[in-house]
Amino acid sequence: EAGGRSRGCGLVAYRSAEDAERAVQELHDSELMGRTIFVREDREPSGGPGAAKQDRRVYIGNLAWSVTWKDLKDHCRSVGEVVRSDVIAEGNVESGRSKGYGIVEFSTPEEAQTAVEELTDTEIHGRRIFLREDRETGRPMQVAEPWGWTGGGGSGKGDYGSYKGGGKGYGGSGKGGGKWDASAGFEKVFVGNLPFECTWQELKDHMRPVGEIVHVEIMTVGGETGGPSKGCAVVEFATFGAARRAVERLHDSMLGGRMILVREYVDQGDSGKGAVGKGKSASATRQFKVLVTGLASNITWQVLKDHMRSAGDVSHVALTPRGGVVTYSASSLAKRAVERLSGSTLEGQVLTVRETTED
Repeated sequence: EAGGRSRGCGLVAYRSAEDAERAVQELHDSELMGRTIFVREDREPSGGPGAAKQDRRVYIGNLAWSVTWKDLKDHCRSVGEVVRSDVIAEGNVESGRSKGYGIVEFSTPEEAQTAVEELTDTEIHGRRIFLREDRETGRPMQVAEPWGWTGGGGSGKGDYGSYKGGGKGYGGSGKGGGKWDASAGFEKVFVGNLPFECTWQELKDHMRPVGEIVHVEIMTVGGETGGPSKGCAVVEFATFGAARRAVERLHDSMLGGRMILVREYVDQGDSGKGAVGKGKSASATRQFKVLVTGLASNITWQVLKDHMRSAGDVSHVALTPRGGVVTYSASSLAKRAVERLSGSTLEGQVLTVRETTED
């Protein structure tokens, strides 16, 4: 409806394809009215949902999670004209998490067949892909809904407040039939391997280049207010896009001389109290630790972390008089570390790895 509530996205028509391509290259991730925007070509078929021909489509599997529709298009255009490319995501929403496969539509069936023959077993982002004809009839192409918002109705002003027609979502409060599709994305990230002296303000300043931050919580020993830091934190962003950029751009970045870990935060239902933060409370992240003994006297936390991460993502590493204490985010990862790395060799020393509850 004219004058209706914005859905947070728009279409811009240029006079030439060159101008449109320049807009994608130069304006993607730029800021408009304090928000980081994304720009891509409009890939909606002009003839409506039924216009795409199935014999022109190919299914591409075994994609790395980091592959985007643009990567897919660039890879496939070597064999023909690509009309549209999609990396299929959870909830069939473009900003959602990749399912590890995509659909590419070519201008002719012959080009699609050539793609299957010539691009199968080629690599994108270090993974060998496979291609076949798209066998699913009536498959919906990817939807460019903003941040997983589905439904409609409602009005009001505010900042990312409670939407009475559904869950937590974009905009202010008001009555309506909309809802927040939680499967489309996440707003919280877990940050591990922080310096113990890092404050919430320093962490916020480090994370804010990727988007608006709602809350930062440094996890403390015993959950006590003002207690010693556990070297990890939960950061909540205002949008899924900002949280996704944090994982993509800030993972393995340096803060206070340490390489930090950034991943999606999974709320396991633990109640958190007494954490050092600002704003509303966040749930504590359960942690699972192993004690590594037999280390060389000159070992560094970074060398130990690199060795232990072969069992899974390492949240934090601390070198103590007893040995190295390595923290994982899941029990299965800690058990895997014990099974695989106990008896392994690091810088000429044979390591012993066992589970521990000690800090």
